[in-house]
Amino acid sequence: MMVGVVAINYPETYTYEPWHVTLLVIAVALIALLFNTLLAQKLPLIEGIILVIHCFGFFGILIPLWVLSPRPAASEVFGSIEDRGGWGNNGLACLVGLVGPIYALIGPDSAVHMSEEIRDASRVLPLGMIWTLILNGSTGFVMIVTLAFCVGDIDTVLKSQTGFAFIQVFLNSTGSVRAATGMTVVIMAMQFCAAISNVATTSRQVYAFARDKGLPFSNFLSKVGLFPSG
Repeated sequence: MMVGVVAINYPETYTYEPWHVTLLVIAVALIALLFNTLLAQKLPLIEGIILVIHCFGFFGILIPLWVLSPRPAASEVFGSIEDRGGWGNNGLACLVGLVGPIYALIGPDSAVHMSEEIRDASRVLPLGMIWTLILNGSTGFVMIVTLAFCVGDIDTVLKSQTGFAFIQVFLNSTGSVRAATGMTVVIMAMQFCAAISNVATTSRQVYAFARDKGLPFSNFLSKVGLFPSG
């Protein structure tokens, strides 16, 4: 997404190269690893930041799209299907298209791996998972319907120089590079915080598996270092 933001802000001078994305992915992974190694006690702060960005960012993206985007008739949005992937079957195309959006609904699983650090986990954890699924599912459905109404010309969006169709939708809807950049930065911030949380979740999985002697070098991986809390 950062590459897409650069592309819309510097369309004349920036030339995309695949290795740009590779370096950015490595950088984010290293930052997330360092955060969980040296600043693990700040993880609740990151979770709080994610919640705030999630709530305000949802409306910060939804409202401009509904207000500024030209919208087609509802019959066109809900009554037409286009198989742009060349699958040859509308049902199969829909199922394949669900692979991306369904990722937003698997987040509750992450909380399970943090259960040993939760007070009253047998009660708090199931409630957290259920409400996360309900809230994210509801807001996700609203956002998907919104994008379906605001996507505009699909061919133009898919050929976007940003490499991300939704960034082009933001740009087309608002007509402003700054607005599209701001809306994209909201998503980038959430993705970055999510990367930190994912590393935290993964570390707990590795520790638990190593503790049960399920990994090579289990004796080393099952050791937990003590860091002074700040």
